[in-house]
Amino acid sequence: MFTVFGSGFGLYGYLPALIDTFGEPVALPESYRATVQARPELARCLPSIRWAADRDAALALANRALEIAGP
Repeated sequence: MFTVFGSGFGLYGYLPALIDTFGEPVALPESYRATVQARPELARCLPSIRWAADRDAALALANRALEIAGP
């Protein structure tokens, strides 16, 4: 499973790319839920997202890679 941190390109770029390329779930912190649900283009990703309580919990779910997209 992958984990993505970053609410910009991390969500609209890396999240769908990881799901499309690897067909695996992606862990995201619960704090990203509202952002993801507000973006219609990410609706198809929702079944592949595993929500974690926070960043530490999302990181603990990653067994393949972590993608950090931020300034």
